[in-house]
Amino acid sequence: MSCHDEVFKGDLKNITQAYTNAIKKYGNKIKFLGHVCYTNTSEHLDVEAVVKVANEYKIPIEFNAKTFSLGRTDMEKLDKMLSLADQIYVNSDSHILADLSSRNPAFDYLKEK
Repeated sequence: MSCHDEVFKGDLKNITQAYTNAIKKYGNKIKFLGHVCYTNTSEHLDVEAVVKVANEYKIPIEFNAKTFSLGRTDMEKLDKMLSLADQIYVNSDSHILADLSSRNPAFDYLKEK
């Protein structure tokens, strides 16, 4: 489950509540949460609150390698997410096979941390 700012119909100021409500309602169907640290929505997202609820429901949080490699990751939120999340899913966000290599900088960053 991910928020895409161009698709989300609500006020982005409510994005934290949208994530937590969805987790509480559909937690048993959600495989992982995506785009938690994406700069287009991160200004309004309380990463601590979202990670706390995701941990309660044993839902991994995505480390989106593509947005990371493109400089579209809120680094402060990413570091907070990495410090709090029980489970991390490194996602290439690939749409073609060649994009799989976008995971490498993310793995390098995780090794540093």
